[in-house]
Amino acid sequence: MKHELSIQAETERMPAEPGAKWAEYRATGQAQLTCSCGYDSGKVPKAGAAQLASNHLGFDVTQSSNWRK
Repeated sequence: MKHELSIQAETERMPAEPGAKWAEYRATGQAQLTCSCGYDSGKVPKAGAAQLASNHLGFDVTQSSNWRK
């Protein structure tokens, strides 16, 4: 089976200052992995996402040319 894994880092909207013309967001430190095979990690610490992805796919994803931190 072909695995197409996606890692989404979670962000949250910050409270806006009165009169602000744009929204500000910050990282929550959480991430979620989903795969075309149906795998869904749920919310996990972002720091452990690469390890979970590597375990699921069977190789070290950080060695891939597509890996971005």
